[in-house]
Amino acid sequence: KQIKSEAPIVIASLTNEDSLAAMCASTRVLLSTVGPFMKYGTPVVAACVQQGTDYVDTTGETPWVRELIDRFHASARGRK
Repeated sequence: KQIKSEAPIVIASLTNEDSLAAMCASTRVLLSTVGPFMKYGTPVVAACVQQGTDYVDTTGETPWVRELIDRFHASARGRK
């Protein structure tokens, strides 16, 4: 049985800020399942903040979460 989906596939690269910005601008919420988040997640979070996109992941990397809050919280609140 095939599952039908109308969700587009978006390709972005951590090394290309424009592609991350375009990806984040194309949605209201970004759900990331790629870890380790401390290694791969920060550029995605930064792009989400820049575009006003909500970010969700499944991390348990609490030092990284603290770092993100300290770095991005004020900017993210200002985007809403």
